[in-house]
Amino acid sequence: MDKAARPVWISLAISLAGVFIAAGFIVTPSSLPSTRGNIYVWSIFAALLVLGAAATFFPRRCSRSIVNTEDLDSSRYTSISAVRLIHGHHPLCGRFEDHEFTVAGKSICAGCLGLFIGATFSLLLSAVYLIFNPAIPLGVGMLGLAFVTCGLLYIPVLKNLPIGLRTAVNAIFVVGFPLTLMVVVGVGNVEMALITIGFFVFWMYTRIQLSQWRHNAICDGCDEPCPVRG
Repeated sequence: MDKAARPVWISLAISLAGVFIAAGFIVTPSSLPSTRGNIYVWSIFAALLVLGAAATFFPRRCSRSIVNTEDLDSSRYTSISAVRLIHGHHPLCGRFEDHEFTVAGKSICAGCLGLFIGATFSLLLSAVYLIFNPAIPLGVGMLGLAFVTCGLLYIPVLKNLPIGLRTAVNAIFVVGFPLTLMVVVGVGNVEMALITIGFFVFWMYTRIQLSQWRHNAICDGCDEPCPVRG
């Protein structure tokens, strides 16, 4: 195993173990489920979703493997009140042509778009759950964990992915979080819910590590000079 990649595989193994633990929370409900403190659980979760959605526009803060955002062409960012929102950040070469697409002259990262869509939809889903507090079948939580697993494994398993599917997989990865949390909250207690949110944070961290590893692997296999990379 490549020493540089070892931390990535360790994180992936821990993340997959977390998936199994969360599944255990779902299939073995607490004997004393409690809703006390759930508003705080969902407040923490919502805050993390907002931070995650915002982070998709500042990718250099999350991954040092991408291009220097200071060198980006104007088609790859949008400035709002002097704040530069980055929506295209991969090297401009054929090796990353399945990572970005162009809309109205603007380059957009398919992965970041998917994560943003997923975070936005997850916020709406969480709000609906809090307002109506419906009973959620256990299968919904297992579906959420399946979404998470797909989001973690597609990077190391699939070298190339169509742009639309790349966006969709990243979106359902994040949507898997509230689907899982709704069931854990319903069958467990606040402590279990907070542990599950901790898994969410680590799963996203692992997703970023995997993406950085894939980007580095693509660039390491290229002999052409790349002046836009830092």
